[in-house]
Amino acid sequence: MALIPDDPKQKNALIVGLLFVVGLYLVNTYWRADRLAEVEQEESRLEALENSNLTAEIMAARGGTALQERMLVYERHIAQLEALIPLEEQVASLLNDLTLLQRELGVQLDMIRPEPAEPSDFYTKRTYSLRVIGEYHDVSRYITRVASMERIITPIDLALSLFAAPGRFRDYESPVQAEFRIQTYVIASDESLPPGGA
Repeated sequence: MALIPDDPKQKNALIVGLLFVVGLYLVNTYWRADRLAEVEQEESRLEALENSNLTAEIMAARGGTALQERMLVYERHIAQLEALIPLEEQVASLLNDLTLLQRELGVQLDMIRPEPAEPSDFYTKRTYSLRVIGEYHDVSRYITRVASMERIITPIDLALSLFAAPGRFRDYESPVQAEFRIQTYVIASDESLPPGGA
């Protein structure tokens, strides 16, 4: 049995049929391959979006409680920080502590001069100029202890020099003079707030 017919009409019909089938196969393969690749790309994109949405939903569910927990931690930190900031009436006791400290360490607190207060939105900055006279190591211990007080007090602008009148304090062998400023912050009262402060 011959696969190729002898009749030219049948032969032409077979060739046309084969060409049609091959053409159909090629068109289907290449056109469909592009469409399949596009569909696969869209499916992977859809899957990635669904994963992102699921992750976002989980983060949102967790974030609600985590955000509240973080806010509580921040509030505790602020409360601890404000515990280090004296109230207005505590400034006098802090200055008293400075004079007690000078007696304890054997230095002379020669001057305490208040400077104008600087109110801000939440705190009022209080600055004092000090002059301390004594032996070098005692003066350095004094400044260190001032900076280590339980409230926030910051010594700034230190100028250290030999004391010009050593005969004034006979207990010291070679006295030095330290002039510096201290800054502390006071929780602002409603009257001391600047205009627009809350």
